[in-house]
Formats: sequence, structure tokens, C-alpha cells
Amino acid sequence: ELTSVLASLVLRYDLQPGFSLAAHVGYSSSAFDGLAFRRLPFSVDFGRDAGRIGGLLLGAEIEKSLLGEGAFGLGILGRFFASLGIQKEWDLPGLAAEGSVKGKPVWMKASVGPVLSYRGWAGFTPFLFPRFDYLWGTFELDQKVQSLEGNEKKDIKGKGQFGLGLGADLELSKSLRVRGEAGVYPRGGGADYSFLLQTIIAF
Repeated sequence: ELTSVLASLVLRYDLQPGFSLAAHVGYSSSAFDGLAFRRLPFSVDFGRDAGRIGGLLLGAEIEKSLLGEGAFGLGILGRFFASLGIQKEWDLPGLAAEGSVKGKPVWMKASVGPVLSYRGWAGFTPFLFPRFDYLWGTFELDQKVQSLEGNEKKDIKGKGQFGLGLGADLELSKSLRVRGEAGVYPRGGGADYSFLLQTIIAF
């Protein structure tokens, strides 16, 4: 189970009315609950006590309006995020000899889909964002216990490839806007969730 908290600074540029590009730079904090490494000299199970792993967050967005007239809007939005984990080291308890493991996760997430919005209310624009969503990556672990050394790499892959986002833009002024979005990702045996909050300042 992967749980991540992402914080980023976003630089958005409007190439033309209704067509924009954005770049994300920030920090990610990820936890991996239930991940097990069995091909090392000593097996390692990652539980909640393993803590979170920080990383560099990079991302990009492209948004294009397809229908801009009237109360209803239609566009297409694509997002990509990459979390480049910073290597972290843990001691191995319960051994007669000193030992440690070093881990470095890298994961990526891409989504694309239509955005349907309603602009009939002044300053408040709700939207629906159904999308194809794909998550993948790796987690590599190195272990050393005196003369024993081992390495194992696990593949990371999301169980669901479809998501549905529901959110709204709140325009506080001509240069200040707040966007909130909640997402659900159905999968076999349950669902995953995401929450997004952005403060957008126009120059």
C-alpha cells in the first residue's frame, strides 16, 4: 500500500486562451506498508514503523479547452508526476551482528481525460474529471550484514487504471483562485483515493 503526500510549486503559462502548460517542482513523502523483500540474506518486511521516505517531486500538466462558450465547458487535461526518492537507511534489529538496509523508491503517475465544467455560477466552477490513470515504479533495497550483501528490486504498479475526480474552482479575485479536487480510483477489492488543493495566483 503506497501512501504519498505531495507539495509543489507550479508555474503555469497560457500559450493562448484555453491552452496552457504547467511545470511542478516540489517534495514527496511516501510510505510503503506491507512491502516484503524475500531474496535478501535476511528477509525484510516494511510496516508502518518503517516511516516515510522523502523525495524530489517533478511534474507537468497540459490543458486544452475544447468548448469554451456558454455555461458548460469541455476540455482535456493530462498530468504527469515523478517521485524520485532520496535513499534512506534502516538498522536491522534482532541480529547477533550489526546490519542495515538502504532503500530508494522511484514512482511515476500519469493521467489523462476530459474535464467537464459548469460556469453558470459567478466565481464558482464545479468540474468532473474522469480519467485514465496509471501508476508504476520500483523500490530497490540493498542489505549488508558483515560480509553478507544482497540487493532486491520490487516493481510498483497500481491495481486500477481508471479514476474519477470531482472538484471546483473558487475565484476570489481576478488574480487569485483556489482549486479543490477529490478523486476515487476503483480496483479489485476496494478503491483508492486522492485529494488535491491548489492556490493559483495569476500575474
